[in-house]
Amino acid sequence: GLGVLLSSTTPGVCVVSGFIVTLIGKGDCRIDAAQPGNANISAAPIISRTFAVLGAVQAISFDPIGDRSLAASPVTGHAIASSGLPVTLTSLTPATCSVTSSLVVLMAVGPCTIRASQTGDSIYPAATPVDRTFSISANTQTISFPPVADRLLSVVIASVAASASSRLPVSYTSLTATVCGTTGDASIELRTPGVCTIRASQSGNSQFAPAANVDRSFNVLATASNIVFAPIGPQTT
Repeated sequence: GLGVLLSSTTPGVCVVSGFIVTLIGKGDCRIDAAQPGNANISAAPIISRTFAVLGAVQAISFDPIGDRSLAASPVTGHAIASSGLPVTLTSLTPATCSVTSSLVVLMAVGPCTIRASQTGDSIYPAATPVDRTFSISANTQTISFPPVADRLLSVVIASVAASASSRLPVSYTSLTATVCGTTGDASIELRTPGVCTIRASQSGNSQFAPAANVDRSFNVLATASNIVFAPIGPQTT
C-alpha cells in the first residue's frame, strides 16, 4: 500500500512527473517503478517498462503552379507542412528555374519542377517530398509597322520603319521582288512601277516567341517627265 515512485532513465526521450509521462523525443523510453520501503517494509525490487516513442507523422501540402510565361517571374510557391515546421523549396530543373526563399525565378523556356521538402526534427520524421511541375513559355511580342506612303520610282531608295515590342531588331523581306527589294536594313530599293509589299518579321530568341508578321503595301509610281520646248522666234522662209 505504500506509494510507488516513477522515474525516467531516458530523460532525452521522456520525463516523469508523478504518474504523467511526457514524451519529448524519439527513441526508447524506460520508466522505473520503485518503492523504497519504510521501517516495517523493505524496499521493493525496481520494475522497469520500456516502450518506443515514434516520430509524429507529417505531410506537405503544396499548391499546384500553373503554366507561366517568362514575364511572370518570379512566381510564389505555397507549401506548408502539417507539423508547422518550415518547408524548403528547391528546383529540380536549374536550367529553366531557380528558387530564392519561396520565390521561383523563371529563367528559360521549358518545364520547371519544384520540390517541397521538410527534413523533420526530434519529434517529426522527414515528410515525403512533393513535386510540382509547370511549363514556362516565351514572352509574346508584336510588331508595329506604320503604313508606307506611295513613292516615285525616281526616289530609288525608300525607307520604312517597323519596331517590335520586345525591342529586338526587325527584319524586312520583299514579297514583290520585281517591283522592290530589301537591302538588309530598313531601306527598300525601288525597281519598277507597281505595288511593292514589304513584310516585317521578328524571329524571337530565348526570351521571346516569334512575332506575327506584318505586311505593308504601297505603290511605286513611274517618275513624271517634263518636256522642255524653247520658244521659237520669228523666222524667214
